[in-house]
Amino acid sequence: MNLNTLVCKNQSIKIIPPIEDSLRSLGFDVDLNENAIAWLNHLKATWKTWKNSATVENHVENFFVLADKPFHLALAIIIKCDEFKDSKPKSLPYFIIETLDKWSTKHQRSPSNDVKLPAFRIAIQQRNHCFQTLVIKTYKISSINGEILPMIKEMIKNGNHKQAAIIVIATKLFNEIPVEDILFPLILQDKANMVDDYLIQCPSQVVPFLQFLDKLLDKSFNIQEFIQSYLEDHKITDVKYEKMHYKPLGKLVARLCNKFKIPINQCKNLSKNRTTGGLRYLIFQKYQEHNVSLTVWDDLVKDALEQNSDSAIEFIDTLVDYDKKEALKWAEYLKIPVNSYPAVLREPIHDNIDSSENWDEEPSTSQKYYKIPFDRDQIKIVDNTEKFYDMVATDLSNCTVIGIDCEWKPTFGTSQTQVALMQISTSNMVYLIDTLLLNKKEFISFWYMFNKSLLDNAEIIKIGFGLEQDLKEIKASIVGLHNIKVKGEGLLDLSLLWKSLLNTGLTLPFNTDSGGVSLSAVVQSCFGLPLAKSEQCSNWELRPLRDTQIEYAALDSFVLMKIYLHLQKLCNQQGINFDEICNDVMVESKQKTTKKLKIADRLKSSLAMCTNKAKEIHQVKFLVDPPLSNLLTYLSHYFGASGVDGLFTMTKNMVGEIEMMEFFEISFRLMEPDIISTIDTYSGITTSQHEQEVLEDNSFPLTFRVL
Repeated sequence: MNLNTLVCKNQSIKIIPPIEDSLRSLGFDVDLNENAIAWLNHLKATWKTWKNSATVENHVENFFVLADKPFHLALAIIIKCDEFKDSKPKSLPYFIIETLDKWSTKHQRSPSNDVKLPAFRIAIQQRNHCFQTLVIKTYKISSINGEILPMIKEMIKNGNHKQAAIIVIATKLFNEIPVEDILFPLILQDKANMVDDYLIQCPSQVVPFLQFLDKLLDKSFNIQEFIQSYLEDHKITDVKYEKMHYKPLGKLVARLCNKFKIPINQCKNLSKNRTTGGLRYLIFQKYQEHNVSLTVWDDLVKDALEQNSDSAIEFIDTLVDYDKKEALKWAEYLKIPVNSYPAVLREPIHDNIDSSENWDEEPSTSQKYYKIPFDRDQIKIVDNTEKFYDMVATDLSNCTVIGIDCEWKPTFGTSQTQVALMQISTSNMVYLIDTLLLNKKEFISFWYMFNKSLLDNAEIIKIGFGLEQDLKEIKASIVGLHNIKVKGEGLLDLSLLWKSLLNTGLTLPFNTDSGGVSLSAVVQSCFGLPLAKSEQCSNWELRPLRDTQIEYAALDSFVLMKIYLHLQKLCNQQGINFDEICNDVMVESKQKTTKKLKIADRLKSSLAMCTNKAKEIHQVKFLVDPPLSNLLTYLSHYFGASGVDGLFTMTKNMVGEIEMMEFFEISFRLMEPDIISTIDTYSGITTSQHEQEVLEDNSFPLTFRVL
């Protein structure tokens, strides 16, 4: 065949010699004597039936004991195994090296230097990285790092970055190769798991790598031009081009910061970009949605720009398109040089601006919002341990339903959110728990009591809106609550209940202006007016809280109880089983995990599935392995009662003629349930071992086969 017809003009052909030739070039003898060949053939035959078992392991270990050069012999054997090219963890080559590793560790045997480089050559020709790592560990290849380092660099040069990363992890050569040379190509190929594994093994490389990625997030930097040039220089293929943009790259950097607990403010460009994005969101909320009060606006803008002053110019550039007066006010407040002003701000503004403008002056609005006439005595601020204890032990002890909500300062992704206020409501009271004061290690016993008495108590229904997210924030930030459940029995999300009731046919008294499902929209559908959300984005870490913040926080929690009771009343009026739907919502919201049945349970359950095939039983014959031959009389009793009269002992000659299939379950379906435990007792093998050997390896030393 003419190889030139298989490739394009600009492509090249790389011919890889057989592994035997490659090893011979290193002076490694790959030939086996007659005894070793006979032993290997016997091992292959035994492996087909017994697989990874103590018997086979002892057989291999005994061979190593008798061998003069066990490390040399193991390499010569595995390259002659059928599964060598893809030595997965359940393959014979993997088993041989794994057994060698255990045996050498137990007997304190070490490989000689002359087999380490051949072992490394075998490892790098493998597709399975688990096998590569095992060989490197067993043959202590890290002791010849000076010899293999040039080979790793050649892999990187040739674009084989994943294999290079695996070998660097196994040999601990992290400091010899720049982290970006290995990991950045893997990011472009969307191999994030490999990146995580590498950084987990070498945490000292996390910050340098994040700083490298953060440089690419500079908006003045042409990231696509850089990446295109990088791809050409480093021979990278299979690139995921959708990853070559600021947004996905920024998400990756943020994820790595979160995973390795690196403050985002250490990544200057990411922090700046997120602050700028957060300020744009505030502008949208203020001028498009009208959901931000002037006080909240001022607090958040000041806080955001104090954290990242580099975003000031972009903030002014965006704000000037909405409000020139406000842009000029902030430009002066931030002391931005006039020559850095947007061009439109350098022009005279004809409307007079009072330099002593009242920043706290709120614009008037004709919009009406839902309110509850609160008596201030109904709002209790919990800011010390005495009030906390009384709330949990006395005030809430007899409640069957409570509302729960929490607030935190918007960070726009520039830092980890911290729950600053937790609201607990009953039918006539609201408790505002100051978590900034009480979220300390010395108060951990109070939070344990809070969890046991309320959160983990399924007898008390906790209702919320977006409850799972609130509980996740609580779980992540409050001491003593890191193990709380976030969904399931006793946790009722009104947003899910709302959808379920509408699907059931519940008729509501009012229509909503909003097409989405928000707490404000639900309130409007129930009571005719939306909620005021102007304090939603408040800086909840300010102390003392403003009266408007206290009222907003209390209402946000108290209205949950009002909605719950109102929906309950509507369902009773319309003949809808409210309690049943609530229970269904709580059960459905819990993550369902299918428990893996034990093999005996699966066999028993399969009996019922095959009752409709009883008329075909006389057509079935069974083959019994020799170790069960003395059970034939017992088995015949059970099978004979079912109309099966074909029971034969298997001989070695018959094994190769039988097609491998899922014989174990098929044959056992016809048994009575108690025979399963009898065979378990006879074989001395536990059910979990059955499951491992039968389901995973498709073989079992004591088996029935269908003919």
